[in-house]
Formats: sequence, C-alpha cells, structure tokens
Amino acid sequence: MIKRNSSDRIFVRKRIVIVLFSSTITLLAGVIVTPAQQTTPARTPKPEVKQGSKTAPTQEPVARDQESIRISTEEVQLSVAAFDNFGRLVPSLQRDELLVLEDGVPQEIRSVRRVPANVILLLDTGGELNSAKRVTVTREVAKTVVNSLAAGDQISILQFNSKVELLADWTSDYQSVLSILQSKLLPAKRALFFDALAEATALFTLSSKLNRHLVLITDGVHTGTERLDRPTVMQQLAAANVTVHVLSYTLVSQKAMKQDLRRTRKRDKSLVPDDAVESLPDDIRLNTAKQLHKPGGIIMDLDMKRRRLLQEYKNALAVSQAQLQQLAHDTGGGIWLPESAEIMIDNAREAARLIDSAYVITYRPKRPLADAPAGEARRIEIASRRVGLHLQTRQRYIVSENTKPRRTGN
Repeated sequence: MIKRNSSDRIFVRKRIVIVLFSSTITLLAGVIVTPAQQTTPARTPKPEVKQGSKTAPTQEPVARDQESIRISTEEVQLSVAAFDNFGRLVPSLQRDELLVLEDGVPQEIRSVRRVPANVILLLDTGGELNSAKRVTVTREVAKTVVNSLAAGDQISILQFNSKVELLADWTSDYQSVLSILQSKLLPAKRALFFDALAEATALFTLSSKLNRHLVLITDGVHTGTERLDRPTVMQQLAAANVTVHVLSYTLVSQKAMKQDLRRTRKRDKSLVPDDAVESLPDDIRLNTAKQLHKPGGIIMDLDMKRRRLLQEYKNALAVSQAQLQQLAHDTGGGIWLPESAEIMIDNAREAARLIDSAYVITYRPKRPLADAPAGEARRIEIASRRVGLHLQTRQRYIVSENTKPRRTGN
C-alpha cells in the first residue's frame, strides 16, 4: 500500500509537470505565430494587475485615449518690444525678468525667444482730395522702412487706392521689394482703407507666422463705397494678434487742407499726380506742361462743391487720427505724426527699430481658451523685473476661432 501510494504520487507530479510544460509551449507558439498572421500592426499587450489571489487583465482605456487626443496644449503668443533707456534693442531677455498678467492674474511664462519679424507694408496711394499725400513720399518712407529692417525679416506689400492689390508676397529678398516699390506704386482717386485692413488681416490669418507687424503709411481716411462693416474689420484685426505701427499723414494733411480751403491762395502745384509728370519724356513740346505743374501764381477757388468735399475730408482726418492712435496703442505698436515728409522718413527708421526690438513670449493661460467664447477680450499687462528694461505689448488679447485650440477625435 505504501509503495503503491508513493508511486501514485510520483505519477501525479509527473502529469502536472507535463501539463504545465505543454501550456508553456502553446503560449509561446501563439506569441510566435500570431504576428505572422496579422495584416495590421499588433496592439501593445495590456498590463495585468493582481486582484486577491487571481490575476485579471485591466480594462482597455479607450475613453482615456480618446480624451487625450481631444485635449490640445493652449498657448498665448505675444509680440513684446524690449528696449533700454536709450531706445536700443535689448540683446537678451530671460523669463524671470518678466511678469505677465492676464486680467490681473499672473501667468506662467513658457518661452521667450527672438523670432524674425513678419511685416506687411500697407501703402495708401489713393485720395485725390489730399494734396499732402503723395506717392513719391509714400515710396520713400516705405523704402526707408525696408532698408532699416534687420536681415531675415519677411516682408509683404499691399497697395490700396481704388482697389487693394498685393504687390509682393512674403519674401526676405529686400532688393526685389525695393524694385517693386520703385516701379509699381501708382496713384488713384479713391482710398479703400478698411478694405485694405481686411486684406492685411486675411494675409496674416492665412499664414502661421509669428511676430506679426503691420506698418500703415496713410492718413486713415476711407473714401469711396464702404462695402465692409468698420467695427467687424477692427475686431478681426485685433483678434489676429498683429502689432500695428502707423506712419501717419494726418498732421501734414490737416496743414495742407487748411491751405486748400482758403478762397485765394498761392498755387502750390497742379493737381496732376507727380508720377504722371515725372514720367513724361524729355520733349520741348512738353516743357509747358512741366512748368505748369510747378508751384507759382495765385489761385481763386470758386468751386463750392470741391470746398464742401475738402471740409468733409478735413473733419474725417480728425476722426481717423484718433482711430489710428487707438489702434497702435491697443496692439502695442507705435504711431508717428510728422509735420513734414522729411520727418516722416526719419520716423520710418524708428518704426523699423521698434519692430526689430520685439520678442515672442508665450504663456499657457490659467483660464482655458477652449472654454472661452469667440470674441472674448482679456486684458494684458506686462512688467519688467530688470532695472532699465522697458517693455511694450498689446493691451488686450482677443479669443477667436483661429486662436482657440482645435479638438480632434470623437
């Protein structure tokens, strides 16, 4: 009995070993064979956790995976001009030197970096009533901006008069830009200012470019049919996170309007555009036309309709100046109100210097953008912790559909 029981036990143990060994072979075979039979990549095996004395597989985290796809990282990007007490570019800037507040709440700055500027020159070459706004002056001011920008900045040119025209798409080839400015600026009667603002906003919005700057060389007066809603245009521009700089014709134009409104005045020059006279060939038969274009003589204005239009334009200049000042202030840009063409050219160098003093600062808002309605305005303040460091940025950040993070997945 004892021997038989002992032998039975030995037999049982052998059976158990054989069964376990067979199961191991089967599992290994399954691991080896299965990938060869698949037509798609195999999923990563799910880990197992102990539950008491049993081992149970965890549930597949499908919902969690889908949610991780739907959540996007949110960042607000600001163009911040940084300069010293002498108005010079600050060569380096650190995160711990800055304090960014959104609606009064400190935000955690994620990055501070130098990024080449992306600049649209929006050039006003229209408006027959404003004798001070000349294509020759606009051209020289624009060329001065281009020549004063840092190498590597991207430039695009929009001209507006009776229509809005893209003269140059994004390029760092300054020579080609200067050539375009020299040959393609042409005058016309109307000045579709708000149409031009909408086109510039669209050009920025369609690109993924950072450090956006819009340079306006204009008096800001819209003449001709208004096809767009002004508040909508301004709201879209604000939401595009563009810094606006204005080289304004308003003061020099108001001075010219005052002269033009006198019933009798010294004749400045003919109303024929400068470019048209300058393009005339050297021909003795055309000398009379060229002489008549020069200043000289006395003018008596008996055209009451024209005088009424001039007065309306003068009133519009006062409104546009306030609007341009507010636009530059809200977007963190600069505005210059020169009283002569020579001063305006000098101001163009200052505008380029301000553009190239900009850093791109990013922070993740503590109030998620995804939960905010489109059009929500958030007040932005930025302060310096470094002595002698001066900072300038936009006053508000506008939440838009383009800036809100996109959600994907189910």
